[in-house]
Amino acid sequence: MKLLKLPYLAQKEVLKQMEYAELFLLSFLSKRSMRMIQSVKRKEIKNIDILTSSCFINIDSYKFCAGSDKKVIVTLYPEAFESDETLRKEISLGNVVCSMEYKRRKKSNRYFQSLIVYYFYSEMETLSMIVYNQLKALFGNGVTFSLNIQDSALGYNSLPTFFNTKRSEMSLGTLLNAQVLENYFMNVQEQEYLSIAINGLSGYLSPNSKFYNTQELDIKCGEWYWGIDVLSHFKGRILRLITASDIDNEICQFIARWKSCQELKNFECLAIFMESRGLRNIEEIRRKFGFKDLTPEQQVFGQKKRSNHSSYIVRDDGIVAKMLIDRFFIVMEVQSFTEEQMLKGTEVRV
Repeated sequence: MKLLKLPYLAQKEVLKQMEYAELFLLSFLSKRSMRMIQSVKRKEIKNIDILTSSCFINIDSYKFCAGSDKKVIVTLYPEAFESDETLRKEISLGNVVCSMEYKRRKKSNRYFQSLIVYYFYSEMETLSMIVYNQLKALFGNGVTFSLNIQDSALGYNSLPTFFNTKRSEMSLGTLLNAQVLENYFMNVQEQEYLSIAINGLSGYLSPNSKFYNTQELDIKCGEWYWGIDVLSHFKGRILRLITASDIDNEICQFIARWKSCQELKNFECLAIFMESRGLRNIEEIRRKFGFKDLTPEQQVFGQKKRSNHSSYIVRDDGIVAKMLIDRFFIVMEVQSFTEEQMLKGTEVRV
């Protein structure tokens, strides 16, 4: 290959101008070509998104995208996908022999090179893992992988698992077997962020599931009982929940867990939005946890962004959580100061 015969500095300049897809293909040629690409860190690549979609009960396409503009590196399609087969060429990725297509495409009045790899269903998981491992090796362990699972009308028998994935987004249009979700979280790292929209679960997650350790969880669930489970077992920092009504007791238990200082020590924010009837007894919740009204001065004390909190509660160690409660929602934001500091107007800055 002519590139390998160029001086090192010339190689680096050529590699910097190459498309991600070209670097990906080049990395499979030899160990030397892989090391050469690794030596030229593409600093603009901070995240790699793995986008999936399906027509049946399992994943049938993957897109691996990089950079802030989510530029596609490689797309995986089933062998039966309709295309001009005269453009396909045989290629070996790792130990899998498959076909590929690399051609110029037009999108939004811009032309770009598109790499598509076609697979047989029996090799889909193997091939997707080969691509994932190759990209991880190419661009380094500092790259954050995010998984985005698109809606499926029929549900999934399994979810793809890439161990280094720390951020996930799932939009599932039907009931999902709880064991499928449990298996996913058993086989990935603890999630920094998870957004999940789902009609409901068939079955229950373990109370000790890694799902509940997600640091920032956005969840929309059509089944009220899963909202109850999430409030009962959540251990992360931020929880946003859209759910059905009839969860007054669970909201009270959640606040009690936080107030006791025994659990939820790193908790920061709770936002619950309820459908249907909403909260049954707001005044009982306010009375039980000693809600206190905020003065205009206290509302802006320690405020980093504009908010509409109208009251606050106090943890057993004196730390304040500013509150906003209405029939159909409750918002709770934990502060970095005590009630005494707020009343005196002396915030401790860290």
